[in-house]
Amino acid sequence: MRQDTKIIVAISSNHDSQKHAERARMLLDGAFGGMRFSPMIWTTPIGIQSDRFLNGLAVGFSPLSLDATVSCLKNMEQQCDDNKTLREQNIINMDLDLLLFGRQRLHQADWEREYIKRLLACLDETGL
Repeated sequence: MRQDTKIIVAISSNHDSQKHAERARMLLDGAFGGMRFSPMIWTTPIGIQSDRFLNGLAVGFSPLSLDATVSCLKNMEQQCDDNKTLREQNIINMDLDLLLFGRQRLHQADWEREYIKRLLACLDETGL
């Protein structure tokens, strides 16, 4: 019997952010079903020159392997019109980073970011 794996996904956009975040939420819920979302918050860019970022977290369960889950997220980024050419111009339509897959933490530096800690606390407070 297959058991779905708990996932936490970081959602981030610095261009037409409200639209892209809503599209990402729809795609995440469509792919994984029953996703729950933290509030979205604005943050200053880290490591690039750009407009502010809109950030949030999604938590749910994936029936896919780790690699297939990451591939699915990359496909969703492309569906939000994110691409390498835009990223070279510091335009991030959508960045979806898998932070947690089961007990495995990914993107370890992100776990230390203050806004991620704040968003995780929001998830804890709401029982997500």
